[in-house]
Amino acid sequence: MRVSEIIKSNQPDREQTRIRLAFGFLGGLILALTAWGIDAYAITQAHGYLPWVKFAVGALIAILLYGLANYLIGLFGMKYYMTFICYGVCGVVVAWLAAHLSTDFYNGLISWGNPVLSSVIRFTYDENAHAIFILTAITFVVMSSIFALFFDMLVMQAHTALSKAHVLSAFAVIIVFFSVTGLLIDFFFNQTSRPPLVQTSRYIDRARLIQTNQLSLDDKLMGREKVFLDLDTNLDRPYKLVSVSYDSLLQMTRVYLIFDNSWFDCSVVIDEPFYCEAITPLNATNSTEQ
Repeated sequence: MRVSEIIKSNQPDREQTRIRLAFGFLGGLILALTAWGIDAYAITQAHGYLPWVKFAVGALIAILLYGLANYLIGLFGMKYYMTFICYGVCGVVVAWLAAHLSTDFYNGLISWGNPVLSSVIRFTYDENAHAIFILTAITFVVMSSIFALFFDMLVMQAHTALSKAHVLSAFAVIIVFFSVTGLLIDFFFNQTSRPPLVQTSRYIDRARLIQTNQLSLDDKLMGREKVFLDLDTNLDRPYKLVSVSYDSLLQMTRVYLIFDNSWFDCSVVIDEPFYCEAITPLNATNSTEQ
């Protein structure tokens, strides 16, 4: 049977098409919120640079991707194998996207926001990133094989439901599935990049309070705050943090602390800053290459 004949014999009901599209668009949005939205919010609170750019790219692609997948599922007939294929492919694509948004795509997005940083951002899609991608992709394919068993039932439940409670319960399952998917992405790809920024920001803010005498003597327990107090600069002013590289062997992240015209290159092991040095945008490249 030709593809055109298959499509003609499986002309989807318009109401079911709207439900599937709603599932897809909502699912893509929920996935993006949990995968990159939570991360973006935390980085915003930590004064991170361009914190929402990964979310914006990820949300756009995820919403369109799952919307298209759900449309194709209806177009070719809501069969298990079609749902599994579409969601399995989507899972692999989303895993690939997450891996690259955390590495080489991140380089490009940050460099687009600030061309000065283009020569110092050094996140690469290496063997470690590829291994995490493979693990995530396999996990999502397995999840898709299970979810495909219930997809047709969820669409029909929302379509024929006699009460709003039944409709909402179908959407609730969609929200749970895509939330779990997004949280897995956050776990696999954001747990090495977010803590260094969050912890560094906390130490800077505490060092600022110490520097401006807003903490009592009992509270002035010098820890990693001393790293920033030793910079001999005014910490009581706006700043931004941007990760520029990560060494998986040493678990060390290089973080740039950027004030108006003052830049500092900080080394953060796991999530503890232990050394910072003053640099300038002009010699930042040389500092990175050392």
